[in-house]
Amino acid sequence: MPGVPMQSRFPYLWLAAQKMIGGTRDKSALVLRHYSNQRRIIEIGCSLGNLSDAYRELDGISYTGIDIDNSAIAIARQRFASQKNFQFEAVPVEEMARRGKPYDYVVIAGILHHVDDRTAIGIIESSWKITAQGGVLIASEPEALRPADNAIFRLFYRLEEGRFLRSRRQLAGLFEAAGVPVTSLEDHLVSPGVVTWPAVARFNLVRADRAAT
Repeated sequence: MPGVPMQSRFPYLWLAAQKMIGGTRDKSALVLRHYSNQRRIIEIGCSLGNLSDAYRELDGISYTGIDIDNSAIAIARQRFASQKNFQFEAVPVEEMARRGKPYDYVVIAGILHHVDDRTAIGIIESSWKITAQGGVLIASEPEALRPADNAIFRLFYRLEEGRFLRSRRQLAGLFEAAGVPVTSLEDHLVSPGVVTWPAVARFNLVRADRAAT
């Protein structure tokens, strides 16, 4: 099945690989970096729930994970069946925007580099629509390789399935095109997981705050 992502072909192997060498620990820390006791959380593109573990220990939250992959959502539901405050839905974020339910902490975690600019802008626009007043929108994305990046970075990025890796400036441009004001844009190094050295990727972390009224 050429062209089918590994997470679809071998989901549990993909999950194990992510935890061991895919940087899950650091990626989880990134999506929680700007968390400050928000109660209603949604993750857009949650896949199998790779990063959903990050929210298990948060008290008093309601977590929703969405993805357009029905099989991935089915696995996520099985994995988190005991978490009564977790729910997973196989719907696009555009559908969530139509429903109009607001969320205090909206996370786009590592999916924009899988889609073209037009689709990415639409995802950001819809994510902003469901960000509650006083809420926060976060996007965590691997940055395109820089000329000075070393061989370890280049090897890791060869395993990256996303075809639309962007520079820091290009990522910020997507938010500008979507009409979403960026509060902060940070760069963070990501380590494999089983070891904390060496860094294997650079992630950009975007934050946008919707003003309270």
